[in-house]
Formats: sequence, C-alpha cells, structure tokens
Amino acid sequence: TCRVLKPGAVIAGSDSRTSFRFRLFHVMDTCVPIDASSFGERLVAAGFTEPYIGVNEYSVWFRARKPA
Repeated sequence: TCRVLKPGAVIAGSDSRTSFRFRLFHVMDTCVPIDASSFGERLVAAGFTEPYIGVNEYSVWFRARKPA
C-alpha cells in the first residue's frame, strides 16, 4: 500500500476487536483481526512513518504516513 500512495499521504483504517460475536459474524469467511500490539511495527516495516494505533474494548483504529 505504501508504494501506491503519494509522498506525505496518510493511510487510516479501523476494525472490530475479536470476540465471540465478531467470530460468529465471520463464520465461513476469511477473518484476520488486527493484532494491535504489533501493528505499528508492521506499518513501519511496510515503509510508513508516524504510526498511531488506538484501541478500546470494541475496536482498533490506526493511521500512518508515507514519508514525504
């Protein structure tokens, strides 16, 4: 994703945190929840800077920037 963004552009996203209800909703489907504890490192490894990861009981959200 980093390679297709303009320099200085921001990527942002969010997802539900894994739970019984979340897993039930995704029965028979591909489900890969974000591991918030390592996602910032994964964004940096993918070429992004300034990673921010937010977490609450129900969701995880993130943003990062492509270097200028």
